[in-house]
Amino acid sequence: MLRLILYCLLCTFFLGCKKDTNEYLQKAESLLNEGKPKKAIRFLEKFVSEDSSKPYKKPKARLKLAKLYLKHDPQNSNLSNLLEEAGSQKVYEAYALLSDLYAQGVALQNDPDQSLYFMQKAARGGDSQYLLFVGKYLFHGFGVSQNIEMARDYFKESAEKGNAEASSYLCEIYRLNKYAMQNIELSLSHCELAAREKLPRAIHALHADQVHTNQESIVALINNASNDWVPSHLILVKEFMEGHFENYRKKIFELFRSSLINNNEEFRNDINQLKAFYYRYWQRYPNQASEELALQYLNQACEAKQVMAMTDWAIINLDKQYESAIKLLESAAKAKEPKAMAILGKLLLNGDSRLQRNESEALLYLDSACSAEVVSSCYDLGSLLSESYEIPRDLKKAVKHLSFAALNNHKKSLIKVLKILQRKPDLTTASILRKLKEIAQDRHLASPNKLTPAKNPWEELLDRSKKTSNLEEKSKLLELSRKSLSKELIQGFEMNYQQHLIAQESLQLQIILNPFETFSQMQNCWDLLEISKATDQLKNFFIFEGVKINWEENLKRLERLEQTLSLHYKIQTIRVYDESYQFWNSNFSKLDEYFTALLSFRRAVQQSIGPSMDLLEEKLTKKRAELALRLASINHEMGQMKACSSWIERAKKDRHPLQKLVEGRMLVSAKLGLRNDDLAWQLLMEAAAENPHVEINDSLPLPGGKAESLILLSKMVASQRSPRNYWGKKYEYVFLKAASHFQPRYKDLLGNLSKKIDPSLALKAEKLAQRLIRNLFDQ
Repeated sequence: MLRLILYCLLCTFFLGCKKDTNEYLQKAESLLNEGKPKKAIRFLEKFVSEDSSKPYKKPKARLKLAKLYLKHDPQNSNLSNLLEEAGSQKVYEAYALLSDLYAQGVALQNDPDQSLYFMQKAARGGDSQYLLFVGKYLFHGFGVSQNIEMARDYFKESAEKGNAEASSYLCEIYRLNKYAMQNIELSLSHCELAAREKLPRAIHALHADQVHTNQESIVALINNASNDWVPSHLILVKEFMEGHFENYRKKIFELFRSSLINNNEEFRNDINQLKAFYYRYWQRYPNQASEELALQYLNQACEAKQVMAMTDWAIINLDKQYESAIKLLESAAKAKEPKAMAILGKLLLNGDSRLQRNESEALLYLDSACSAEVVSSCYDLGSLLSESYEIPRDLKKAVKHLSFAALNNHKKSLIKVLKILQRKPDLTTASILRKLKEIAQDRHLASPNKLTPAKNPWEELLDRSKKTSNLEEKSKLLELSRKSLSKELIQGFEMNYQQHLIAQESLQLQIILNPFETFSQMQNCWDLLEISKATDQLKNFFIFEGVKINWEENLKRLERLEQTLSLHYKIQTIRVYDESYQFWNSNFSKLDEYFTALLSFRRAVQQSIGPSMDLLEEKLTKKRAELALRLASINHEMGQMKACSSWIERAKKDRHPLQKLVEGRMLVSAKLGLRNDDLAWQLLMEAAAENPHVEINDSLPLPGGKAESLILLSKMVASQRSPRNYWGKKYEYVFLKAASHFQPRYKDLLGNLSKKIDPSLALKAEKLAQRLIRNLFDQ
């Protein structure tokens, strides 16, 4: 009897507990309906604590409690346990939510591996969306290793359950060759299904390979790009930048900005590439794009290590931030960016004081750039292989690369390869040689014999020696030029004359290195340059009583005159003035008469032979004015201001670009009583705005154009001879900074001034100088 009573009591107790547990759940749901979630949480917690042994009677209650925690108590330590417990009882939504929390770093620490792990568990339930999510993780490599094959399997299972987005991924995988899984038969069904749903990935995959040939594909991709589908837009922009799709340019650019707004992580690299393309678009069409945005996007893409942007940033900052620019070019070149390899190869080939010539490294960069069909690099590579002096020459390969560049409309390559083939026609095939000759004829170069000769290796070396400011490098290049010339198969006068050219440059280098021996060196140079012979010859032209015109004869005379002027100008650049000045001073009026007679005759007879009237007049007046200004400059250097002023007056009628600069320079250095600072300032300002920039080493004794105008303006400011509103260190810095932009050798002066000027004032001056260079002095 006692046992029966105890059994009844236990049954009553058991049934009562069960009733209480269900009441907790019912009460929680009631409170949720009343909008009291925090109270509901307490009853759900009681229910879960009672339902604590597996298998749980109602595992979804754990999911519900976890969601409430997430909303009202996200730091609850039991959140992840509840979701794992619910998931273990096939509540796959709990695993999916847990995966999402790890992915976003919400309530739980961000952990892509754990996120993928729990999404894979969720996908075991067969839900097409969860299968799709796992496929995306593996396809894009979101925080985990990319695995396209495994992703494809998940997409297949999801697509079999009717998920159109999964089909769009399969369409891309099976359609595009970049995944190496092409299968036209499998792609058709998936592409058709996803395209019906207008999913961008499928539309892109369907039309990307047909964009060159199919008008409908172009339109389809443009429409696809309007949905911010970056790959479609990127392929259009790439093709357009290469010269295709001119008819769609406006439409493509209208969509350009919309794609740049897309911040989807999947397209981050493509967006940076679009930003780099925006800068190149602005370069090509400056009136249709924003300069400010172009530079902004370029900097953003460069910071994101986009190789095209790194290359373009390096190009525009090569002079200002040389070391940083070179590092970026090297990084871009490692990533096989053709333009970066082309520039580095060119820099290493030319060499300068900052980057020594290195033919071996230049060869590697140029070879890669030429393989990527950068035409200019094929020319540089061909030049290197045919004219090298550090690595072995290879004329056969040189002809191959030069021929490729020539067939792609590179004129210098055409000239150079035909010159090589004149000597060794067996270096190429008959068909290539025929094509090259046809191009030469189309360009009015009837035969290789009539082509302007390409420079020999020794001439290239000599040219580079003239351009470098590094004296050690200059000496090395001149010695190599001399050695290279000794290998040329020429003798007699031509060899002697070419040796004179190298010797003249060597003399100038000696003058720089040993300035105290200048006079004796000039005397030694006298016979070398045959000044006396040249002047005697010219006296026969100009010392006469009248002018008898014969047009053909005078064309020859003009040609000889130009050659002799050129010789005198070269002598003047190393400041050998005496005989040259005396001769031109005594013959200038005769030269003036000679030019006037030629012009009068040309106007009167209007013969078809020779240059047109306008061209002839422009040429003669320029020669006459330049000669007068040179004589004025010699007088200026000798301190003979009266004679200098006289020559300037003679030059004024011909309106030579440098006339204002020469006159302004004279007024600045005149004695106190003869100065006219207001006129000097006006002339120098106009000269700075109007004159082209000229390298002073090539123009002596004439001043060098813009830079010389600006340096004189800076000196006037420093000595308070400028208008009052320009006084002060700031404006001295402004003009000196602008001068340094055009003539780098003035940067030392700028550095000295920088130490004396307040940094904030220097910053303002920098901005003014940049505006001055950009707005006033750009040609």
